Amino acid sequence: MNRYAIIALLLLLISSLSAQNKLSGLVVDEHTHERLIGVNIIVVGTAIGTSTNTEGEFTLSGIPDGTQSIKFSHIGFRDHIIELEFPYKDSYLEIELESETEEIEEIYVNATRSSRTIDAEPTRVEVIAGEEIDEKISMDPSNISMILNESTGIQVQQTSAASANNVFRIQGLDGKYTQLLKDGFPLYGSFSGSLSLVQVPPLDLSQVEIIKGSSSTLYGGGAIAGLINLISKEPKREQEISFLINGTSALGLDLSGFYSERSDKFGMTLLASRNTQKAYDNNDDAFSDLPKIERYTVNPKFYYYFDESQVLEIGGSISFEDRVGGYMDAISNESDRSSFYIEENISRRFTSQIKYHNSYEFSRLTFKNSISFFDRELTLSDYSFKGKQLSTFSEIVYNFQTNDLGDWLLGSNLYSENFTDNSNSTFVHNYTDITTAPLFRIILR
Repeated sequence: MNRYAIIALLLLLISSLSAQNKLSGLVVDEHTHERLIGVNIIVVGTAIGTSTNTEGEFTLSGIPDGTQSIKFSHIGFRDHIIELEFPYKDSYLEIELESETEEIEEIYVNATRSSRTIDAEPTRVEVIAGEEIDEKISMDPSNISMILNESTGIQVQQTSAASANNVFRIQGLDGKYTQLLKDGFPLYGSFSGSLSLVQVPPLDLSQVEIIKGSSSTLYGGGAIAGLINLISKEPKREQEISFLINGTSALGLDLSGFYSERSDKFGMTLLASRNTQKAYDNNDDAFSDLPKIERYTVNPKFYYYFDESQVLEIGGSISFEDRVGGYMDAISNESDRSSFYIEENISRRFTSQIKYHNSYEFSRLTFKNSISFFDRELTLSDYSFKGKQLSTFSEIVYNFQTNDLGDWLLGSNLYSENFTDNSNSTFVHNYTDITTAPLFRIILR
């Protein structure tokens, strides 16, 4: 290589080195000015990068001449991009990153009748909401038993191997001492309670409130162990449409749809569900491990907004279910069931709900009324039972807040239940029960 080539190569090397720039600096929190460790720093569009050391300082080398974009990124902070012209006259920079916080929506609980935020509620209330409900729905979209079964202190107990009926226990007490509510209405009590867990579809639920411990002061003897309040979704300005199709390897099929929408004066929600399950024998012992099920459910609800503080809700629920379990051959051959063990539940449920409430800054008035009709027929190989239950629930509550004496809750409720036994039995179990009670509660600050 001649000397001219060597000189040209040296000039090219010097030119290349002179085009490589270096940038140093410090990265701190914009508000606290605390030095940030591990901030990623890159020259956009290149592979040149580095990160801050334990002192929050960095040195970025090999930056080419020209206008370059430098990006600073760190977990919990907004990305920060600056543009600099290289060669850059300042050799040291101080960069301030803005923290990125996500606002969490406040959770209000209604199971304690106070409509407070969960942080301000003195009673210990657990809330299942949002992504957790969606996760449980994806695991079992046919009923709410999966939502409750994984909550600490609640045991979902199967009461029939043939029909797979479930009840839930809180703190070990029997299922009859636990109260299940839907939007504050006791729709699943007494005679209809044994089928409630496996008949309530979860797609229209926004949250589930759980009180573990006696709530009989507010909800009567059925809530000695505690209560669970299922809160339905309310319509929003933005239309919501959800569809769910789920098939299982055990020959089950779930089809559900939910719709909600609201205008200035009117709103509505609608849930429609069809759940089917073929009789399934997992261990080939000729008896069903999963019963044959066919259930249809429709839950419409309409809202009228007098203004943002006064709302009238009118809703209802219709549910039809046929559930058969037992000897597999007898399930498929309906004409020959008397000689084999079989258990069939045919149930019809109709409910209506009316709710009016007005809410102001320091007071709230609520009126509720529901009428529920439940018709059930239970057939075994050597036994038959038929019964109809008509129950009503009415309540009016006034809640107001004072600065000195805390929150006051005043009201009254009326609960009636009429049961008619239509079985061909010597002993008739008809009964009528009417319960009324005042409501009075003070929550001191």
